Amino acid sequence: MAFNFKHQIALLPISTTLVILVTIVIFLVKGKKSLLLLSFIAMLAMMFLWAFGQILQYLSGNQLTTILAHRVIYTSICFMSLSWLLFALVYTNNPIISNINKLVLFAIPPVFAWCGLLTDNLHHLFFTVLKYDSHKYINSVVIYGIIFWLTTIYSYCYIIAGTVILIKFMRTQATQARRQTRILLFAPIISFIASFFGDLYLLITKDPSPKIYDPTPICFTVTILFFGIAAFRYRFLEIIPGALRKVVENIDDAVLIIDNNNCIVSYNPAFAGFFQQIYTIQPNCFISTFTQALRQYCEIDPETAPETALKTALIFAALESNTSDLAGGDICLRQPERKYFKVKTRLIINQKRVQGRIVTFSDVTGYRQLLAEVNQKNAELSTVNEQLKEHLTLIEELAIVKERNRIARDTHDTLGHTMTLLIALLEVSTILCEQNPAETKTKLLEATLVAKQGIKELRRSIHQKMEISNLFDSLQKLFVDFELSDMKVDFSVEGIANYLNPKYEDLIYRICQEALTNALRHGKAKRTAIILRFDNQAIRLYIFDDGQGCQKISKGMGLTGMEQRVKECNGNIEYGSNGEIGFNINVEIPFALNLDVSP
Repeated sequence: MAFNFKHQIALLPISTTLVILVTIVIFLVKGKKSLLLLSFIAMLAMMFLWAFGQILQYLSGNQLTTILAHRVIYTSICFMSLSWLLFALVYTNNPIISNINKLVLFAIPPVFAWCGLLTDNLHHLFFTVLKYDSHKYINSVVIYGIIFWLTTIYSYCYIIAGTVILIKFMRTQATQARRQTRILLFAPIISFIASFFGDLYLLITKDPSPKIYDPTPICFTVTILFFGIAAFRYRFLEIIPGALRKVVENIDDAVLIIDNNNCIVSYNPAFAGFFQQIYTIQPNCFISTFTQALRQYCEIDPETAPETALKTALIFAALESNTSDLAGGDICLRQPERKYFKVKTRLIINQKRVQGRIVTFSDVTGYRQLLAEVNQKNAELSTVNEQLKEHLTLIEELAIVKERNRIARDTHDTLGHTMTLLIALLEVSTILCEQNPAETKTKLLEATLVAKQGIKELRRSIHQKMEISNLFDSLQKLFVDFELSDMKVDFSVEGIANYLNPKYEDLIYRICQEALTNALRHGKAKRTAIILRFDNQAIRLYIFDDGQGCQKISKGMGLTGMEQRVKECNGNIEYGSNGEIGFNINVEIPFALNLDVSP
């Protein structure tokens, strides 16, 4: 085969292919392995395929090599735009990159187009016509099908999306990062523009054998050049190391980096700020010169002199040698002002070899001052603690008195209720014993049950374990007990009890219990009416009986206990009699969200 003009033209993509291949090898060998590097290499790989396929196209000599060349070129075209979009997402750390479902969605069009390319000989939807023709400029005649034009559409959509993502990211960055992103944007733009005009030429002329050379692979060389500038001048593939350097420069701790020859190779601004008044660091000076200056300003605590002197000596030994990892301690500098530093030394190990060490100085002066203040406060607290012990004794005595009063109040309520019922039942039994012995026996059995229940409630009261699982069930049981003594109880409820808690339930139960007990024992009542009303603001309890009235009310433990219970719930209680007949009690209990639920 003669070396003709077509073969000379083929030298251009050959040079481009070699440049791309060398670039890929360099970054794979020297680059830090990361997702950003992988996305960058994927984009270079697509450029390589495009240029290599063009070489095969110009050197093809039959139908088989022509088909192979076009499959290589258009494999690159199918995935080039996707690689650019993924690179933009990774570079900007876009949240989409961690969403597998969205990434798969982005990959569907390229994979569909590539499958259409590989199976084109079955349906001819990618290339309507593809045949070898040595007389043509590109050794082939090509007419594109619907899949190719769909590929072109999504490719430019992906290219525009990736470009927009980078432009938005660039506008939020500082000057240095903005320049780096601008170069990354400019790098592929020449190749994309060349590809766009090539597709525009095909769309307008519909020429199956173009007379012009496809410049896109040659433009890849310019793209590689700009990527190289971004990589080596602005180090765009070293985002994490660059970020770490920025962090070290801005932290409050002083950082000193020492190489294997005990020379200071780097330090951050905080280090210069801490120690510039006692030591001026010269380029590549030895760490020993710094430690000598530091020793002159160290102060040993006289109270712990031997121990402190030993720890300080170990710190300086760690600073001056490469044999200690995670060594350190606290030192105190007396000039230019008293400061405390926590010193830590860590070895830098790379591939199991010690490369140097990092020393950090953390200013803990504020911590030491707070510690001294804490010690002083502790001494003051010790004095206060002795006073609190005396008050505690008094509080314990008050708690005992309070508990004694509670037990007395609960015992009165329980025993008063029980004894009143027993007396009533025994009086009835006395009357019926001669007239109706069977009924007398029934009343005595009921009296026995009342006595047992009273003992059970008395035990629960003493141990503060009132068990009122359901207020209304407990009230009904209470009413049945009193009806055994021939006192009728009419009970009604208005509203919905949405806000009840054990504290309210115990209060309502105890007031009803004491009111019925007083009505039976003191008023000899035959009927008592109880109305329990709920609304959004309060619980209202009204109790009326038809017993004997009283002109003057003498408060005993029963009424006093009611008042104490209502007061604990921030409520109000009123009671009285018209002097001739009956006694009434009115209670209002406001709802409180912070009410203690313990009965």
